[in-house]
Amino acid sequence: MTDSQFDKLYNHMTERFDSLHDEVGDVKREVRGIYSHLDEIRDLLDTDELERGAQSVQLARHEKAITDHDKKLTILLKKRTA
Repeated sequence: MTDSQFDKLYNHMTERFDSLHDEVGDVKREVRGIYSHLDEIRDLLDTDELERGAQSVQLARHEKAITDHDKKLTILLKKRTA
């Protein structure tokens, strides 16, 4: 192999490696973006779970209050009709 052929091959390989290096950098940036979006989704799911828990507790309190009022009204109506 002559020096000229070696130089051409070396230059071609250098260009190709530089191109691959750029492509790998692009892929890494895309992966970081995906991780960022996944983190955002996880945060939304955590918030949703917390809000559902709070709503569940509030609903249980309201159900208890309604049941208590129902009992009191039943007693009052029985007294009134008696």
